[in-house]
Amino acid sequence: MKTNKIFIVVLSLAMLLPAFSTIQAQEKKKKEKAYWYVSSYKVPWANIDSLQKLVKKYTIPIIAEAKKRKTLLDYKILIHHTGDEYNVVIMMKYPSWAAIGKGSGLQAAFEAIESNKAKRDSINAAFAWLFDGSVHKDNIYREITDKP
Repeated sequence: MKTNKIFIVVLSLAMLLPAFSTIQAQEKKKKEKAYWYVSSYKVPWANIDSLQKLVKKYTIPIIAEAKKRKTLLDYKILIHHTGDEYNVVIMMKYPSWAAIGKGSGLQAAFEAIESNKAKRDSINAAFAWLFDGSVHKDNIYREITDKP
């Protein structure tokens, strides 16, 4: 009789363990907040129009592809004329801290959008020219939400 009770207790615990593991995984996932990787640049104002054209033509489709692949949650670029000299702010939203280390997947998305390496190199050169010599700083922020 005592062996039956022990068997029932062990069997009950064995049945609960997978559910407990699932609950723990869900709790861990809930606690993970998004991170924003923010880069601020001092770009010469004369380059801003060219930057906006390149962003509209190339960056926006690449970001859409990276979001579709779920390697990047969001992307924003902010440009301003007055105030601090850091006039271009690029914000990339990652789903987790680990995702930052893996990168945003922008290169893979870029390769999916533009298969011609020579064309990709010329696009990268155009962006590099716009940012050439510009000072920048990087920060990583954790998003605060009202969700637990």
